[in-house]
Amino acid sequence: MKVIFQIIFLGFKLFLQPGRRLPILVFLLGCIQISTSSIAQEGKNYSFNIEPKVHYGFIIPHRTGIKNLIKGHVKGFELNYDIPTFGEKKWQQLYHYPTWGFSFYFADLANPLQLGFATGIFPYINFSTIKKDIFNLNFHLGWGVGYISKPFNRIENYKNIIIGSKINAIISLGCEAEWKLTNRISASSGISLTHFSNGAFTIPNLGINIPTANAGLSCYFGKVGKSLIIDSVTAKNGKKEISYFAAGGLRAVYPLGSTEKYAAFSMGITFALLSSVKNQFLVGYDLFYNTAHYDYFKRAKIILKNQFENLQPGISLFYAARISRISIITGMGYYIYSKYKQDGPVYHRIGMRYQVTENIFANVTLKTHFFKADFSEWGIGYCFH
Repeated sequence: MKVIFQIIFLGFKLFLQPGRRLPILVFLLGCIQISTSSIAQEGKNYSFNIEPKVHYGFIIPHRTGIKNLIKGHVKGFELNYDIPTFGEKKWQQLYHYPTWGFSFYFADLANPLQLGFATGIFPYINFSTIKKDIFNLNFHLGWGVGYISKPFNRIENYKNIIIGSKINAIISLGCEAEWKLTNRISASSGISLTHFSNGAFTIPNLGINIPTANAGLSCYFGKVGKSLIIDSVTAKNGKKEISYFAAGGLRAVYPLGSTEKYAAFSMGITFALLSSVKNQFLVGYDLFYNTAHYDYFKRAKIILKNQFENLQPGISLFYAARISRISIITGMGYYIYSKYKQDGPVYHRIGMRYQVTENIFANVTLKTHFFKADFSEWGIGYCFH
C-alpha cells in the first residue's frame, strides 16, 4: 500500500510542476505494462473504493468579456469515495450495477487575485457502458454544493464579471477509461466538465465551465463476499403518464452589484411519448412568467398593454433517465410567443424529479438559454398513470 501512495504522490507532484505538462495517461499506461503479470479478474468483492484524481484543463471563455480573467491552465484534485451496488434493486441491474458515492473537488483557477480557487462536495453515480475483465468505460454524473473563493465585489473585485456568489451549485459530468492493475488497484484516465453556477440568484452569473483531462488510481478496501444478483429484469414498457407541475424561483438582474431579487414562475404539462422503467421521452407545453423582464421593459421603454404580454408559452422535448425514484432530466424547448427577446427563442432544462409517492413528485431543475442561466425551478407535480 505504501508503494501505491508513493506512485500517487509522484504523479501529482510532476503534474503540478510549473512549466512541465507531463501526460499522466502515458505515466499510467506505463504502470499498467509493469503490472500486467498481476492482473486478475475482479468482481465487486470489496466494500468501498478510494480514488484520488488529478485534473488539468482550462476555463471556457464563452463570453468575450471574460477572456482577460483567464491567466493560465486549471490544475485540480479530486477525491472519490465509491460504493458498489450488487443488484438488490431492479434499477441497479438495469444499469449494469453502477457505483455511487461522494466526491471532494478542488481546483486552482490560475488567477488568485480575481478568481481564487474552487471547491465542491457532491454525490455522484457512476455507470459502466463497457465492462470487461480488465477494462471498464464509465460515465459519471454528480451534482452538489460548490464554493468560489473570489466572487465579484464592486469595490474589492470588480473585474470578476463571471460569478457573483461564493456558494454555488456544482455539476460534474465525465467519461473515463479504467484499467485493472491488480485485484485491489486500478488506474483511470478520462475527460470531464465541471460547472459552477448560482442559477442567476446573484449577478453576475455567467458560470464557470472547466473541461479537464484527468487521471487517477483506485484502491479497493474491505471484502463483502457478495455475488451480483442476476434476475430476468428487462427495461419493459412503463405506464403511460401525463404530468402537471408548477415551480418558482428567484433571480437577480444587472447592473452588477444589484441585490434586488425578482420572482419567476413556471408551470406545464408533459406527455410520455415513449416510456419504460428505465427511460422516458417527454413532450410538453410550458408557460413562464418572469417578473425580472419588467426591469428590461422599463429600461428599453417597451410598454405592455397588460401583464399577460409578459407570459412566455413554449413547447419542449425532454429525455428522463429513471433511477429508482429519481428521474434525471435534460431537454430543450422553443418559445411560441415571447415579448422578451434578449435570450432568443430556445430554452433548456437540466435537473431532476423525485417521486415522493406514486403520483406526487418534487421538481428541481435549472432553466437556461444555452450557457446562460435563467432561474432555478423548485416545485411540485402530479402524474396520472
